[in-house]
Amino acid sequence: MTNTEISQPTLPQDPIVARLLALSKWLVFFAAFIPALGSLGADFYWIDDRAMVLQNPLATAPFSLKIFIEPHFNHFSPLHELAVWLQWHLFGAQPLGYRLVSMLLHGGAALTCLAMLRNLTGRPLLALGATLIWAVHPIQPESVDWIAEQKTLLCGLFCFWSLAVYFDRNRKRTQRVAIAVLLMALGSLGKSHGLYVGPVILLYELCGLSGDRKRGLLNSIPFLILTVVVAKLALWANSYTESIANWTLRDMLLNLPGSLMIYLRTAFLPWTASFFQEMERVTEFATPPFWAALLGELWIFAAGCFLAPAGSRRLFVFLALAWGAALGPMLNVSQTTFPAYDRFQYVALPFLIAGAALMIEGLITMFAARPGTELTTVAAEPAPVHRAIPIVWTALLAIVAVLGLKRGFLFRDESNVMLDAVIKAPANACSHAQLANTLYPQWRNANEQWERTKNQEWFNARQHLAGTIAEAAKSAAACPNFADFYVTPALLLVTAGEVLEESGFIEEAIPFLELAKDEPRWERFKQARAAATVRLSGIAREQARRRILLADSPATSDDVAQELARMALQHVQHSRELIPRDKSPDDYYLGCWWEYRAHAVLARCFRKQKQDTQAEQELHAAESALLQIDAASQLYQEAQKALADIRLKMEQ
Repeated sequence: MTNTEISQPTLPQDPIVARLLALSKWLVFFAAFIPALGSLGADFYWIDDRAMVLQNPLATAPFSLKIFIEPHFNHFSPLHELAVWLQWHLFGAQPLGYRLVSMLLHGGAALTCLAMLRNLTGRPLLALGATLIWAVHPIQPESVDWIAEQKTLLCGLFCFWSLAVYFDRNRKRTQRVAIAVLLMALGSLGKSHGLYVGPVILLYELCGLSGDRKRGLLNSIPFLILTVVVAKLALWANSYTESIANWTLRDMLLNLPGSLMIYLRTAFLPWTASFFQEMERVTEFATPPFWAALLGELWIFAAGCFLAPAGSRRLFVFLALAWGAALGPMLNVSQTTFPAYDRFQYVALPFLIAGAALMIEGLITMFAARPGTELTTVAAEPAPVHRAIPIVWTALLAIVAVLGLKRGFLFRDESNVMLDAVIKAPANACSHAQLANTLYPQWRNANEQWERTKNQEWFNARQHLAGTIAEAAKSAAACPNFADFYVTPALLLVTAGEVLEESGFIEEAIPFLELAKDEPRWERFKQARAAATVRLSGIAREQARRRILLADSPATSDDVAQELARMALQHVQHSRELIPRDKSPDDYYLGCWWEYRAHAVLARCFRKQKQDTQAEQELHAAESALLQIDAASQLYQEAQKALADIRLKMEQ
């Protein structure tokens, strides 16, 4: 039995439906623009866009074969790199051109998705409705509006095309396999997620939808081989090796039901779409969250098998399994992909929507067949049922399109996207952390404007942003998954410490930097920990300077001046403990200078109190501090003058 025989509709075609089907390609292509309309005027996003485009050495340099042989940003996606290179040399640093390309790519993916579902189901109306809902769904702005995610669009475009060719029974077998393998390879070179095509084709043949299971299984072999190759390349390019190693197969299985439930929720409750989702990590099989999610999914699957039209149940089973297989390559393979990201459903959602469509169609048909219902008609007049299905599609499409358009406008401002994530996933450290990261360039701009203009409005904006960033970092640190944050906590803590310190909140900056300095996470982030140490050392010297200047003030009493000088010496000592002389000589010499100033203050105070012995000791200590300043230091000349002054005082 072929796939066409399984699912061929039996209802007569309405003229309006016929017209829609005639325009189906135009409808899905232009509908795909809806999620992108709101962000057309947006700048490059701070998260990933700058790294993958503006700061991408492969994209901004002259053409090089390195594009095809080197990984970048933990991905091996040469097709994506080539696309970015072409756009850079066409549009430069103007984001509008990139966003228009993303719209066209999503439109192209919608066309290939339509062809895939039409060839798979043999139901043009179902394929049209499912593709339209997929194209405008609120999860799509994450892929369409985020320039860095053009790799997802390229993957979807070619992988849908690959499956459309493979499902086309009008082509010769060898031709289908050869073209589909080539298109799968192109999709995988856009993003390694394209390896899902192999398992989907295997499931298609195991479900017997091609009509010749034995030959079909042989056809799937080249796709499975390519899947293994792509997986190997993806692991080679990924530098999050420790994150992958710390996340075992047992962790993946434990958290699989919960993650799938999140994807089901965002698919069928589209207003819950969010840049980040939250889920408590499951650590044991014998826990209610694991079994509740698993049993819930099994119940949904069983209900779908029951509701799907009798001739389409094998198709429904395939669609359900294909949805899981399409999610599989990105589904909890490491801590960095836990628990779920909306964009990972880009290539999987069409299968889920088509399966849900079969359930709705079966439900309407069952209702129409009940005796006594208004929809009951003779076999020759099934028009009421026939009209009910397009009405349902239209209502669902209108709701989803409005939500998709609304979420697309949210992507006009990156910080609004992350604020939305904080509201929807308050227990996920990533939400708060990325909110802080998206606010950082705004703070930097406000800080630069304040330094340049001394305008009070810029000062107030800088202080407000600094406080918001610190609060976001503090909230992230309080989340249970803070230690698993995929960018590493150290970078976030250093950012928070930086903005607080440079905004004048010295004392508030120290806890963030101290925590970053002691952050034991991945060895590859030792640079961030070193940055925290350097900044803490600088803060300690700054605290010493402030206290010494205050101690030197004529308005400061001797007792207070002595206390301030001793505190300054403690800060200098702390600075040296953080960064010894051999690590940063200039910083060390600056510490020596403030050490000299502190001892000089103490000597002055003791002399006033007629405590000559203590004053002499402090002068010797000041001399010792100055003698440590090397001749290569910019402070050397001042140190020599101060040294001469001290020796004169000691002689007197």
